[in-house]
Amino acid sequence: MGIIAQRTRHYPPPAAGQHDAVLVDVIDEGERDSQWGTAHKVRLMFELEPTTAGVREDGRRHVVSAWYTLSLAPSANLTRDLTDWGVIDDDSAQVDLERLIERPARIVLVHAEGREGRTVARVKCILPADPAHKLIPSGEYERRGTGASAERATGTYR
Repeated sequence: MGIIAQRTRHYPPPAAGQHDAVLVDVIDEGERDSQWGTAHKVRLMFELEPTTAGVREDGRRHVVSAWYTLSLAPSANLTRDLTDWGVIDDDSAQVDLERLIERPARIVLVHAEGREGRTVARVKCILPADPAHKLIPSGEYERRGTGASAERATGTYR
């Protein structure tokens, strides 16, 4: 079978503000060059609750991503967000990000100008989910993370 390229559809971003969400994927983006040198990057993919974020034009839940350097250095954005989310504390030496898949969260989105001048939603911070409202994945999102292309994020947080 050939490798097919196709034009992707761009949906309007979800509203800025706080949204209930669930982590549905962790994507290892490998080494990337930046103005500060080469760094190992990962993306956390969150599926949003339709009652707070609405749904896309095709009826599916919005999915947003947050990019990070794969580091738990005290100054790293990943460290800040995982600490705010309640995943790690100041003494944490490591964390298996894939074990966080299906963990609910409350995320704050802001709008920014993306490539080609389009408005995009960016994850500003990740907070603990409301214990009374634990969102689970819809099963619509197909994982692209390490070795998991055929998996769907469904079930309960481990």
